Amino acid sequence: MAKMKHKLLIIDDDTDLTVLLAWHLSRDYDVIVASECLRGHEVSLFRKHRPHLILLELDLQGTSGVEILRDILHCDAKAIVIIVSSNPSLQLARDTIKMGARDYVSKPFTFADLKATIKKHLDKVPLSTSHRLSPRRSLRD
Repeated sequence: MAKMKHKLLIIDDDTDLTVLLAWHLSRDYDVIVASECLRGHEVSLFRKHRPHLILLELDLQGTSGVEILRDILHCDAKAIVIIVSSNPSLQLARDTIKMGARDYVSKPFTFADLKATIKKHLDKVPLSTSHRLSPRRSLRD
């Protein structure tokens, strides 16, 4: 019988990085990758797979990671989103945390540090339930 794992959604347009992340994390987690970042596509993947945690790059070509963060949190106010960004701005980190992101990891990072951050947040999430959608606002907003 296969071991149950938490589901992670990685949203980053750096294909080399997402391949490495998926490889490193797939031993402990079920990993879904969104590397072709088109606004709306990531939210569709989020709704379809209902991941327990999302790793989100903010500096995406063709769309804004901040807008994706807003869209995901609008869909589910309790979503666990960790920002993984090459932008070292402390103000940006504060702003995304205020918006609802749970953590901010600056690139470059070590895989051990990233795994520890993921584990810290997922230790509180039971495997027995998929991530439940809890809208922040009504659909009329």
